[in-house]
Amino acid sequence: MGFDVQPIEAAVDQLDWAIRLLIDHQAYVPAITLSGAANGILENRLRGFGDADTAHSTLKNALSASGYGSPDQIGKIMNAARNYLKHGTVELIDPSDVDLKSEAVQQVTQAIINLLRLEKSFTSETVRFFEWLESRA
Repeated sequence: MGFDVQPIEAAVDQLDWAIRLLIDHQAYVPAITLSGAANGILENRLRGFGDADTAHSTLKNALSASGYGSPDQIGKIMNAARNYLKHGTVELIDPSDVDLKSEAVQQVTQAIINLLRLEKSFTSETVRFFEWLESRA
């Protein structure tokens, strides 16, 4: 069996499964890691096209401009839970204080924004994710 899946296809598949796991199973840890992986692919592609304005960079720069710290500090905090779950590293957070559901929603949202910026499209599960968010508001 060959390795014929393209990176964007992999990111879309990972993002769809992250949404399914979040909504259907409340499986926040794999939703965070899958959407984080998708987001990594999408951010690398955006930077590859000379677009440094990813969802992550936009948010951390806006928070920094509002006085919440340097972009680097904010970026480390924003990725702390994901990095803990992917690599086991504890930096700037107490893992027992992390709201996994909120982290999963944040990671999925960032990946959706980056996919929209890159491909001008949504995944098959994106509308359901937005409807799920709206039903909880």
